[in-house]
Amino acid sequence: MTIMRPDITKIPAQYRDVLTRNARRVVALQLTGVPEKKGAADAAEPTGSRVGGLAFVTDDYPEPRDSDGNRMIFLAQLNLAKLPPLEGYPTEGLLQFFIADDDLLGLEYNKLAGGSGSFVVRLIPASELGRGRLAEASQSEYTPVSGGYFTVDGVLYDQLPNSEDKDFGAVTGIDWYSEDPEIEAMFGSLFEFPQSVYGAGWATFTQEDPRDGDSKLELLFQLDWERDNGVEVMFGDAGVVNFFITREDLTQRNFHNAAYNWDCC
Repeated sequence: MTIMRPDITKIPAQYRDVLTRNARRVVALQLTGVPEKKGAADAAEPTGSRVGGLAFVTDDYPEPRDSDGNRMIFLAQLNLAKLPPLEGYPTEGLLQFFIADDDLLGLEYNKLAGGSGSFVVRLIPASELGRGRLAEASQSEYTPVSGGYFTVDGVLYDQLPNSEDKDFGAVTGIDWYSEDPEIEAMFGSLFEFPQSVYGAGWATFTQEDPRDGDSKLELLFQLDWERDNGVEVMFGDAGVVNFFITREDLTQRNFHNAAYNWDCC
């Protein structure tokens, strides 16, 4: 099985070993833009992995609504049977992500928690995938995806520690506040690697990690600013979106308690 590993030649030699020893196995997500001019969103494979476009729904898994009963923005869905398997993660079904249709895209300041009605993460079981349909198109003015939608493929990826993640300093012993030019250069190299990932990887932020130091929340899905074929996904000004889950909830396939955050420059 193919495993992608980052090119560490730009990283100062004295830091390569500690970074590679603490790499986390995730699925790097490869997004391919499908412009609106090349076909309507309803031409997409209903259960295919994608960012933007139309959501797959069934009678038992209808389009979710926010706490006020309004339609939500469909952000993404991942067909887990068509992505490389990760240990401890479901290997089938459709994992979907929805966010509130408002100017903050469901973000609730100082409230990194699930069950708020501002976002939905759910897993549609494989048994449902043969009897569903695409939801109706929405006319949201706030959607972070423009110009079409993205199809999504994935490859196993050994992701190096990210200095923005709350665990970076404790795990690596590297002082990311240091003004050492070599450390600053290393951080610049780390941000050149893929950041859109699925799995318990190292989280990326443009501001700071919203999790407490002892938080048990780990990364579930992360989507960075992407642009391809005239299609773009961007939260705010070149922002990044993160969904988190505890290992206990993941083991129980309980996505109702997932947490959501996004920030931008």
